[in-house]
Amino acid sequence: MGTRRSRDHISYTAATLTADTVTNTTVATAFAQKLTIAGGTQKVGDRRTFRAVVKTPTTNSTDTLTLQLMVADIVICDCAAINVADNDVIVLEGFYVVQAIGAGGTAAITGGGYSYLSGATSISKAKAFARTTSANYATTTDEDVTVVATWSVASASNIARLESLDQDQTDGKLAA
Repeated sequence: MGTRRSRDHISYTAATLTADTVTNTTVATAFAQKLTIAGGTQKVGDRRTFRAVVKTPTTNSTDTLTLQLMVADIVICDCAAINVADNDVIVLEGFYVVQAIGAGGTAAITGGGYSYLSGATSISKAKAFARTTSANYATTTDEDVTVVATWSVASASNIARLESLDQDQTDGKLAA
């Protein structure tokens, strides 16, 4: 994992992801690469922004791909089923603000969405999400940030590859 630090701002990047794929299954499957938020490191007002890039190097016919960006068991970004083609790219983004700390802490999930870039037609689609709040967010234990992929049909031709997974953290002192 790479780390970049500036005053009250930290960026994390997961390790090289070239071999991290989900293929030939209809079961919701998390990519192997993940980021981990260390327990006890968050404070009220901290804002965490996540970005994942998934590419479909090959696909089968009109099969669809559904993606979720998750922190622990909380969905930060939910990408509806997309009829992907070869070499399409999906970018997932989401963020939350810590409102309370502790075992039963609260995270305000105040935004999330995805962009879809088709290799064949160069179209872009975006979806915004409304504000939600999760009261079951534990800030005292380590929490994993993962991307989960689900194919509509199991096929060896259906390959989703996690290209990158990044996190930016802004210190609570800067939050409004």
